[in-house]
Amino acid sequence: MQVTKNSLELTFKAIIIGVFLAILLCGANLYLGLKIGTTISASIPASIISLGILRMFKKYSILENNISQTIASSGEALAGVIIFVFPALLILHVWQDFHYLDLLFLGICGGFIGIAYSVLLRRVLLKDPNLPFPEGNAIGQVLLATNNTKDKSGFKTILGAIGVAGLINLCQNGFKILGDSYYKFIQVNKSVIGLGTSFSPAVIGAGFLIGGNAVVGFIGLLIGWLILLPYFANLHGLKDSSDLVGSAFLVWKTYVRPVGIGVFLFSGVATILMMTGSIITAVKESINALRNINDVDVSERDLNIKKMLALVIVCIIPVGIFLYFKIAGLNVCSPAMSLVYTIFIAILVLVLGFIIAAVAGYMVGMIGSSNSPLSGLYFIAVILLSLVIKFIAESHIGAEMNSLMAVVILLVGFIGFSAVITNENIQDFKSGQIIGATPYKQQISLFIGVVCAMLVAPLLINLVFNAYGIAGIVPHPGIDPNNTLSAPQASAIAMITKNVLHGSQDWSLMGLGIAIGAVVFILDQIGKKTGKFRTPAIMMGMGLYLPPDLVTGLFVGGLLSIFIKRRQRKLVAIHGTEAVEKLDNKTNVLICGLIAGESLMGLLLAVPFVIKQSSDALRIVGTSFEPIAQGLSLIVIILLLRYIYRTATKIKINKA
Repeated sequence: MQVTKNSLELTFKAIIIGVFLAILLCGANLYLGLKIGTTISASIPASIISLGILRMFKKYSILENNISQTIASSGEALAGVIIFVFPALLILHVWQDFHYLDLLFLGICGGFIGIAYSVLLRRVLLKDPNLPFPEGNAIGQVLLATNNTKDKSGFKTILGAIGVAGLINLCQNGFKILGDSYYKFIQVNKSVIGLGTSFSPAVIGAGFLIGGNAVVGFIGLLIGWLILLPYFANLHGLKDSSDLVGSAFLVWKTYVRPVGIGVFLFSGVATILMMTGSIITAVKESINALRNINDVDVSERDLNIKKMLALVIVCIIPVGIFLYFKIAGLNVCSPAMSLVYTIFIAILVLVLGFIIAAVAGYMVGMIGSSNSPLSGLYFIAVILLSLVIKFIAESHIGAEMNSLMAVVILLVGFIGFSAVITNENIQDFKSGQIIGATPYKQQISLFIGVVCAMLVAPLLINLVFNAYGIAGIVPHPGIDPNNTLSAPQASAIAMITKNVLHGSQDWSLMGLGIAIGAVVFILDQIGKKTGKFRTPAIMMGMGLYLPPDLVTGLFVGGLLSIFIKRRQRKLVAIHGTEAVEKLDNKTNVLICGLIAGESLMGLLLAVPFVIKQSSDALRIVGTSFEPIAQGLSLIVIILLLRYIYRTATKIKINKA
């Protein structure tokens, strides 16, 4: 089916499919992100699933598929902000659950500003010759390759992977007949050392998509748990030597995690400084497009930039009103000065959102969304806003602490919503460019995706919270605080916000992280110039910051990716590039299906967990079965790894 000017594009069925996938993948990523601290790009699974559904209709177009994919990506993007930022309000005991109207208001206003930013940035990012857009290009090429065939293998592959991963998760977290992780700690004098690993298909799949960079994360894990943790444990002692696991994690949270945050901070600042030229170019290009709006070809035409700028003003006004009343309520300055502070913070929020959007979009174009440094960029926003609010509040911090922490975190969430659209949807714009999509129609579909996702996302995040608990916070008895979803980024945001406002932040630990980040950054630049290796600082930060079982699981997935890439390079010489590219595309679809399957099952399991008020609602074995369950999980994961490897390296030869 060839794409023409009259091809179907922004149709009712494309919108309905997109909305369905946006809600589905939004819910899946809410669970996944809270569990492992990262989300998967919705573009690949959405493009495959939507194409499979569209083929059920007599008339369809891959342009419709691109619309569905774009809407779905917006839902996944907003989910990332919700789980990275807003659980901090639970951790700080400012909220007892997730406030529906607050999330809806911030999500729609911030999301609409984010769409405006993506309109401003789309053209300059897509025409940059230094940006290969690996994911966007892959999606576009797959769509073109499958458009004129009846091949449904991609659809079958992703559905099969969803089923397999969902079944494994059901057995791990539902029936408990499979273990989901394993830890081993040993006390050495006054200190402790130990590691762990995850048996999660989603974690291993995420590591596969990260690729060889996951090795850098594992090196960070070794530094954190075999060097820093024993050092700090020996220096400060163990809280309870009879509980090695609990004591080790307490030392890690108190002393090692802040070092990881320092690495994140350095990574974020370094990325912004490196992208300064591109950001300035983007602004100039946007101004030029504003002056020559009528001279742009329809195939490259965006939504009216003047209207987008007006939309930014309209959406920031209610946020400014909220800020003004918060500042005026502190009674630390005159109403006129409160207005000045409000305008300053509103401008700061808009500028930070645009800078983060530009940097994130550039990084996605360079290396894909899996390695995007959003965490480090969010932490920069947290520190800046906390310092500004601390300066304004002065002596009123003690009495108004909860209110001030809420203001900082809500503003960071707003910045996140405004930045994340470009981070996630720029690759949809790239795949759309490849297949001949109309940019302004894609941008219209983003508004639909933002509204529909935000209507449902607050309900889904409350469902997940009530089923699993988050970061040690449990909504009711029946949930073990030690087995809640970790929400690593939100935990860091909560800690930084509270400590900066209190004036109790230990900057020395972050300083150590910044120093480590600088060393890793220098090594990365050396490796980049020689072309022999890369050591992204963001991955070193993840190794220090994420729990060890997650980092080890990511490392296993990364190693698998390295072995597969090595084997595929040999296969190119035998079977040619085209055959290996097909294998690579099929493998990526399989991996995305595994990640989505576990996440969707996690969301489905939330229903009986909430009804029974216990995460053991479906348990069919006792706790004494745990060692056997862990052994069984090891066998299952080894078989799964073998299957992935065979899928990625076995080329079928058609017999004549």
